[in-house]
Amino acid sequence: MLLEVWREAVRTFAPILTRRNVQERRLEFLTGGLLEFWSLDNPDVARGRKYKRVIVDEAAMVPALMESWQYAIRPTLADYKGDAWFLSTPKGRNGFWQMWQWGQDKHMQDWASWQMPSSVNPLLDASEIDEMRRTMPERTFRQEIEAAFVEDGGGVFRRVTEAATAKTDTGNRNGHRYVMGVDLARTLDFTVVVILDITRVPYRMVYMDRFNQISWQVQVQRIKAAVERFRVDQVVVDQTGVGDPVIEQLRRELAL
Repeated sequence: MLLEVWREAVRTFAPILTRRNVQERRLEFLTGGLLEFWSLDNPDVARGRKYKRVIVDEAAMVPALMESWQYAIRPTLADYKGDAWFLSTPKGRNGFWQMWQWGQDKHMQDWASWQMPSSVNPLLDASEIDEMRRTMPERTFRQEIEAAFVEDGGGVFRRVTEAATAKTDTGNRNGHRYVMGVDLARTLDFTVVVILDITRVPYRMVYMDRFNQISWQVQVQRIKAAVERFRVDQVVVDQTGVGDPVIEQLRRELAL
């Protein structure tokens, strides 16, 4: 991604360049200004710099966008009271989505956000958009063409929120039986905890928790708290991809 933008910038600004450093991805201009290119694979390389404007392209693709913004990018704007632009196709409810939400919040007056579907592009033929609508999966079309922040963007199951119409319970109700399902993960994926009320058919999902990037110890305690709150009769754990010590710790804590 960076190389293509770099090549286009070099071609565009060639008449007013005084120096071009390919290794450092740095362009210097007749005006005294400069333009530098960084990959957010390692945002720390920009630490200690100062910029009037930072533009992050395909921001939703950055794995730790919010962390990169808060710890590396934002401090570089302080000297010149600069600004930042985050451009991207949406990719689920991630850090880019959170920033877009800030732009919609009237209390966050330093932020503004816009949502522009491909249909507003005058260079795209409307027939191309119609063809993609007919042939692409609905979720893909909404995200890639309509610029929609699709819920459950990284999941296998779609429209989960629309289907989840039952009201959650706050804890055990006398005379009811509960079963918990746990899908364990640590960093890239999410640990998901679900509790079903199996007292009668159809079963009801009465509780769900979803989290990641926390230690196994904290995860186990979080699961244990839900078990105790509902006085769960049975816990079913998918241990694919995690080690036996984690399962043994769960067994000890839950007395399984």
